[in-house]
Order: sequence, then C-alpha cells, then structure tokens
Amino acid sequence: MKKIFTLNELHSHRGCYSREMISWCVRGERAVSLDFIINHSEVKLTEKAWFISNNIELTPHQHSELALGCARIAVDMFGADTVSNNPVITGLLRTTLTNDVSIDNCMFIAGSKNQQYAYAIYAACSRDPFDRLYSAARSIELAGGEWVERLIEYWIKTFVD
Repeated sequence: MKKIFTLNELHSHRGCYSREMISWCVRGERAVSLDFIINHSEVKLTEKAWFISNNIELTPHQHSELALGCARIAVDMFGADTVSNNPVITGLLRTTLTNDVSIDNCMFIAGSKNQQYAYAIYAACSRDPFDRLYSAARSIELAGGEWVERLIEYWIKTFVD
C-alpha cells in the first residue's frame, strides 16, 4: 500500500484538481503522506475516497474490505437517525452488506429516501468497491459532523496506525 506521494505523483493523479490547486493544497511540500491527504480540511470526503480507491495501490481484497467497512459506517448512520430509523429496514441493510438476497428490496426503499440515505442504501447494495466506497463517502459527506469524523477515524486506523 502506497502511503507517501510526491508532488509529481499528485500532479499526475489529480483527478478534477488543477496543478495549481494541488500545489496550493500541499503548501510547498515536495511529498505528502496519506495521513495528510485524509486529514486535509479543504478536500471533500468523496474526493479523498476517489484518491484512496485509485492511488494507494490496494489489492482487490483490501479494496473490497475497505469499501465494506465504509459501507458499514453509512448503514450505521442510517440506523442511528431517529427520524428515519426503522429497525426492519436497518436490519435488512445490514444483511444486504454481505448477502445479495435483499438487494432489490433495498434499492426499492432507496427510491423513497433522501440523497443521504439513498447513497447509504446503495453503499450496502453495491458489490463494486469503487461504487461502494464512493456511495458511503457521499452519504456520510451529506450527513456531515460526527459521521465524517468516524469515517476519517476509520481510514486513519486502517492506513496510518
């Protein structure tokens, strides 16, 4: 797993950022750590997820496990909300994280939810690690606050500790 990135590498793998934006974000450093990127306050959570998915050289198994862990956080967020918490739906989502039997039912439910919860449901249903990781990050990004902190803590525990 790659944890240090030179300025040239960041310029090469910058996604939608301009070279100038990358240079500004790294604040004159010639190399930055994955920890620096994860904790950067001016980079959106979904952009961090994109960077992790595409640039840290995870094995397919590591990528799948990471995406599943992120999806679990998004599903926990869904279950913790007292307004939309329905124990039956939350249980169904937790089962769907690893069991394909209820995907159709969950995707049907997603159509009646706001974006935050629809992305959480999609994270539970998707089996593609790129989609799963992005959907979980987008759901959590929309929720904000403590959920963003939880996802960042999970990434730090996974990559830094």
